Amino acid sequence: MNILQSNIDQKKLTQWLYIVFLLFFPFGSTLLPISLKYFTVYPSLILLLIIFIISLKSATKIFKYISSIYKFFLLFLIIWLFQAVAWLPFVTSVKDALIDIRSIGLFFLHAWGLVYVYFALGKKFWQINRYFFTAFYFFLAIVALFEINTGIHFAGHFTDKLTKLPIGNITYNPVFIYDNPNNFAVYLTLTGLLAFISFDVKKINPAFFLMMFLFNYMIYYIISGRIGYIVFYLSIAWLIYYLIFKYRSTKAFRPIFLQGLLMLTGFVILFLTLPKYYGPIWQNNQNDRKIYVTKKPGLNVNESSTLIELKYLPYLNKDTLDERFTSTKIRIALLANGWEYIKQTKFMGVGPGQFRYLHSVNQKKYYTKTNIGPHFWLMEIFSQYGIIIFLSYVVLWVWALILLFKKMNINHVFLLYSILVFFLVSAFSSGFLILDIQWIFTSVVLLKLCDSSKIKTNNEGNF
Repeated sequence: MNILQSNIDQKKLTQWLYIVFLLFFPFGSTLLPISLKYFTVYPSLILLLIIFIISLKSATKIFKYISSIYKFFLLFLIIWLFQAVAWLPFVTSVKDALIDIRSIGLFFLHAWGLVYVYFALGKKFWQINRYFFTAFYFFLAIVALFEINTGIHFAGHFTDKLTKLPIGNITYNPVFIYDNPNNFAVYLTLTGLLAFISFDVKKINPAFFLMMFLFNYMIYYIISGRIGYIVFYLSIAWLIYYLIFKYRSTKAFRPIFLQGLLMLTGFVILFLTLPKYYGPIWQNNQNDRKIYVTKKPGLNVNESSTLIELKYLPYLNKDTLDERFTSTKIRIALLANGWEYIKQTKFMGVGPGQFRYLHSVNQKKYYTKTNIGPHFWLMEIFSQYGIIIFLSYVVLWVWALILLFKKMNINHVFLLYSILVFFLVSAFSSGFLILDIQWIFTSVVLLKLCDSSKIKTNNEGNF
């Protein structure tokens, strides 16, 4: 077999391994898992490991031609992994640390595996991604509609919680196998973005953007994801920009734009002049119960407090406190606790997985109800891994933004929008590092930037 035939066979093998990996990806470790003593393996992980092994003989070539930013990304993940492992002798909860270390290791495997497939398949990589992530998004949409209409869910921690709550909107929140409505929203949002990133954006019908944005908004509304509303408004801003970009040179654009502007002006006039009814969310209910029942000299807390220190908890009516302690207040308290950990460790971090552990044993300053996850990606990194890893991660994304602004075309504007959405939805989930969708999203966004770099891809691939 000559070298050319060998390369063709390797390309076909890589293509089929990648396709099968993607088909198993939505189900993660819930489909055909094999439980080992300290580890669980499953089909998509096994296929990823096979891709990794095959890629090793091409490692030198990959590093030779890879873009500088992706090279930095891979080296960053390696350093991050070594730093996390070095923490093990010093952390209180080794179990929680190992979960994070596993996630960082898998993050690297996905990043390396994807860049290898990108090299091997060339433009075929984007074609496969287009088909898969589009299908995956519609699959999640169908699952969401099924759960919303039937209230049937896969059993897990979320359904255990439902048995203790009165029937309400939460009963019908979609979760699929992700065991949390917020996690489901993250997968839905990032999957849709990955589908569009894999296209040439300027060729996409705006109706597809609108359809995705409206369906995402429906899910955000159902799960009461307030940050999702910001994502939706950002999405509408992108859509308006895209419509202007796509149709600004057509004859119909000016009359449609002017008429739409006139209608918007009319709405503003009516809103300013006509009497209005303001719904409950705009009204202050003066009959709400106070959350404190006893007072003590120096007790600096009342019903409107956003941050409540644990030392004041014995003096408060906890049932009423929990009733009024909104998800926004919880997230603010989690961020404040994260900042306390940063200060206590002199910006070195508390170690992998320790944010959740310290909250679970009440080693925290501020009350967060039963929530123990950071609920924000950047705080998850900074509070646990310290200033060096945090700044390295920030440098990665600042570098990406610089590359975007250097050659700002419509695809780059969409990438910019996608990155902003990525950081917003990171506040949905209690822990973001463990989500495999963000490993793929980060890698694919950076690979999309590679399309404008010195990497030479073509329909035949590079191997």
